[in-house]
Amino acid sequence: LEQEEQASSMVSASSRAYGENVDLCPDLDRVDQLNAPLLEAQPLYLGAGERPLHLAWKGGYGPYAVTLVRNADSVTLLAAADLRSTSFSAEPLALEPGAYTLSIEDIGGLRVEALVSVVEPGALPLPLGPEAEELAVLPERVSGMIVAAHLAALASQGYGLEAFQRVAPLAEDEYQPAQVLARALACGSTSRTLAPLPPPRPVE
Repeated sequence: LEQEEQASSMVSASSRAYGENVDLCPDLDRVDQLNAPLLEAQPLYLGAGERPLHLAWKGGYGPYAVTLVRNADSVTLLAAADLRSTSFSAEPLALEPGAYTLSIEDIGGLRVEALVSVVEPGALPLPLGPEAEELAVLPERVSGMIVAAHLAALASQGYGLEAFQRVAPLAEDEYQPAQVLARALACGSTSRTLAPLPPPRPVE
């Protein structure tokens, strides 16, 4: 019975991020290492809810497999195999607050594993008050891009994965600023591209 419940909890998935068989870091040669900059910060945070899961990584050799396990009861929410590219989007998953183990594995057995803490959306460091009101009057994809960039700037604190969830759908719609940010997050270059600007010099 337990195996049946676990099997019924699996969600079918498809690699539809940016089309099929697309690598977000195409200038990087395949190497004998599997890296997932999106998963490097610990702890990692995601907002709870019924939502797709967008991922990207680099290196290793396909096909790849991705799994997501809820730690509280060891239920596998996602088991996707035979992935031919290093970008991937799963159909919506029911993510409840708690701890999850997310893993990516290549055909040679190289594996990246991360602990993900799913939290209530209100616990995420999103713009509030006047800032949120200003965003509300902007076009949806512009406000979405601003929120994603805000979270990406906090990637070292564990919010890069959440930022990628928000920017990936915009990138799929061929919104160029979103594509730039998605690549920066996926390839691990946000420390350079999203570094805070120096304070302005005082006027003498």
